[in-house]
Amino acid sequence: MRFARLVALLAGPLTALGFQAPASVTLGTVVGRVIEVSSSESDKGVRKALVILKRGQEPGIGVYSDDKGNYRLQAEPGAYSVTVEGDGYVVSSHSQPKTIVVQGRQTLSDVNLELIRTGAISGRIVDHDGDPMPRVSVELRSVRERKPPSLSALTDDRGVYRIYQIPPGKYYLSAVYQPAYQVREIQMQASDGASEEGYATTYYPGTFDFTQARSIDIPVGADLAGVDLQLQRVHAVHIRGRVSGIAAPLGVVMVVVQPQGSGFGTMRDLLVRNPNREFDLSGIPPGKYELSASAFDLTNRGAGPSAHQIIEVGQTDVEGIELTLVAPQAIKGLVVVPEGRKIPQGLLVMLSNRARNNGQAGGLGQVGSDGAFTLDAVAAGDYDIALGSTGPGDDLYVSAIRRDDEDVLAHGLHVNGSVNEAIEIALKANGGMVKVVARTPKGEPFPEANVTLLPDQPRREQVALYGNCVTDASGACTLRGITPGEYHALAVSKDSGIDFRDPNITKEFEKQTKAVKVAEGDLQSVEIEVVRDDQ
Repeated sequence: MRFARLVALLAGPLTALGFQAPASVTLGTVVGRVIEVSSSESDKGVRKALVILKRGQEPGIGVYSDDKGNYRLQAEPGAYSVTVEGDGYVVSSHSQPKTIVVQGRQTLSDVNLELIRTGAISGRIVDHDGDPMPRVSVELRSVRERKPPSLSALTDDRGVYRIYQIPPGKYYLSAVYQPAYQVREIQMQASDGASEEGYATTYYPGTFDFTQARSIDIPVGADLAGVDLQLQRVHAVHIRGRVSGIAAPLGVVMVVVQPQGSGFGTMRDLLVRNPNREFDLSGIPPGKYELSASAFDLTNRGAGPSAHQIIEVGQTDVEGIELTLVAPQAIKGLVVVPEGRKIPQGLLVMLSNRARNNGQAGGLGQVGSDGAFTLDAVAAGDYDIALGSTGPGDDLYVSAIRRDDEDVLAHGLHVNGSVNEAIEIALKANGGMVKVVARTPKGEPFPEANVTLLPDQPRREQVALYGNCVTDASGACTLRGITPGEYHALAVSKDSGIDFRDPNITKEFEKQTKAVKVAEGDLQSVEIEVVRDDQ
C-alpha cells in the first residue's frame, strides 16, 4: 500500500496524494508524533508511518514520520480527519477518531497518533503419515467476525506456513487441503476396491468439529511459532445431481458446495459442461453443506436464476440432487401496527443471509404509509428479516413475523421458487427502552462504540429482536422499541460483522456482557465496558 503512494510523496507533503495548494492560500501547520502503544519502551515513536489528512471527498494530504515518529504537514484552513497507517502496525483499538481544524498561519501542535504492533503465527502441516503437505490453505478468523477469513497463507514445499500482519486478538485457525486432481475436475478411482478418501477441514488443536475448536490468543507484536496441525484422511463421497430450469440465453452455470455454519474451508465449485446439465462433485467428507447453482444472465449482463439447498453428507454417495434454477423474485409483505397508530417514519425491512459464512445482504425495502413493502430481486437462499429505521424510533416492537403458517421470526425465510404469499410483520406498542453508557477500562466515556442487545436463548436466532445503537460523544445511546424479554448487552469498539448466533463466538464474550430484563413500557439503564479488538 505504501509503495503505491511513493511516487506522489516524493514531490513533498503538499503534493502528496494529489493535493496542491493555490499560491494565494495561507496555509496552517499540523505537527505531531506517531507513537507505538503497548510497547516495552515508553513513548516509542514509529518511523515511516503514513499520516493522512482528509477533508470531505477531496484527495488526502500525506507525509511519512521521521526516525523518531515525528511528522509535519501543511494544509489549507478547514476541518480534517486524521488517519495513520504503517507496515507491521494497525490503529490502536482504544484510539478515538481524530478530527482537527486547521487555521491559516497557525501551528496545531501535539496531534499525536497511536499504532499497535501486529503479530504473526507459523507452523507446519503434515499428513496422516507425518509427511509435509504443500499447498494447504491455512486460515485465521477472528472469533468475532462473520465474514470469511481474510488472514491466510499456503504451506510451502516443507509444509510450513506463516501468517503475518495480524491485529492482536483471539482467532480460530483451520487448515484445508484440496488436491490438484479436484481443481482439475479429475474423477479418481480407488485402488484395490478401497473406499475413496479425502481431507476434511481441520481446526486447531486438531478436530473436525468446529464447535470443539480452541481459539488462539495472539498478543501485541507476538510471533507464535510451532502451531502445527496433522491432517487425517476421512471417508469421502460424491455429490451427484442435475441442474434444471435453464432456458436460453443462459449459458454458464456454476455449482458450488461449501461447509455450512463455520465459515471455514475452501469451497468447491464446478462448471456444468454436461449437455444434460449433470454435475459430479467428488472427495466430499461427511458434514453439512450448502449446495447452490447459479447462471449468468447473458441478456441483462448480470446475476441470473439460482438455486439453493442444504444437504447432509454421510458415508454414502449423495445421488439424485435436483437444483431447479429460479429467477430472482420480488418478496412482498405488510407491516401491521396497532389500531390508531401510524407506520413509523423511515421504517425499513431488511433481509440478511441466514448462513453464518455468507455476509451478503438479501434486500432492503422501504415501508409505505399503508405498511406495504417490496423486496426486489431476491435470489434463492435462506434469510433473516429485521426492521431498521432512518427516523428517530418509537415504542413499537416486533411481536411476530409470519408467512401463512410459517414462523419466519424463529426459522427465517426460505426463498427457492415462485412465492405469492405475502409476509406479515406484526408490531405492538409499549416496547421497552434501554439506555446504555459505554466506558473505557478507566471509566471514561467511549464515543462511537457499537452496542448490541442480544436476546437470550431460546430467542438468540431471532435477528429481528436484536437492538443496535452507536454511542454519542458522552458514550451513551438509547435503544427503543425492545420486545419484552431477557437480554445481554455488549459494546465493541468497532463493528466487525459479529454473528452472535454462533455459540463459539458468543462464549468469547460472556464475561463482557451485562444482563438486562425488559418489560413492556420499561426503562432500563446499564453501564458496560467496551470490549477492544485486542481483548
